[in-house]
Parts: sequence; structure tokens; C-alpha cells
Amino acid sequence: MAFIDFDWNAEDQYTVKASMQKQMLYMNLDQKRVYFGDLDTIDAAGMMGGMNGKLLHGKEVSDIHELANNIRLKRGKEVIEFPSKSVKAAVSDFFMIPFAVFMSRS
Repeated sequence: MAFIDFDWNAEDQYTVKASMQKQMLYMNLDQKRVYFGDLDTIDAAGMMGGMNGKLLHGKEVSDIHELANNIRLKRGKEVIEFPSKSVKAAVSDFFMIPFAVFMSRS
């Protein structure tokens, strides 16, 4: 769920920020670095803003990463693998992150 909510049609910077926070909620630092690199690659190809930005609306992180890698290949650059995290870290994050968010809001 956290990896599929990116609202490219957001009304203002606050809804965009909230959407990005949801999408990156369970990512570790390495995954965030690659993800931001993907967004930079897509933006540099002119596929981020304006009408083309709608191509990314509702896309999962894996779809965005695949698009960025296709752009890299067309430009003769190396494909970047999306970092994984251990099962232990994924399970731990699945329970601990929502708990931490809940505690920070109470």
C-alpha cells in the first residue's frame, strides 16, 4: 500500500509531500536514494512535469523504477538494481513504523 500512492494531480505541495511520505514509508535509506535517482532520471527525460507527469499517476515504485531504467538504457547508461531489504527488516518495519507514526501523533 505504501508503494502505490503517488498523487501527481495533487492540489498543492502539502498533498504532494503527504503522498511521497506514504510511498516511501517503508523504504530504507538505500531504497530512497535509488528512488530519488529514478525521479531525477524521469525528470531529466522530460517525462515528469506537465501533461507527461500524469503518466506516473498511480504507478507503483517498481513501475517508476522500470521506467527510469528504460530511460537509462536508451541513453546508454547502466541499469540500476533496486535495493532489497531482509525479511527480518521488512517484517520489523511493517509493525514498528505504523506504531511509531501512531505514537508520534498521540
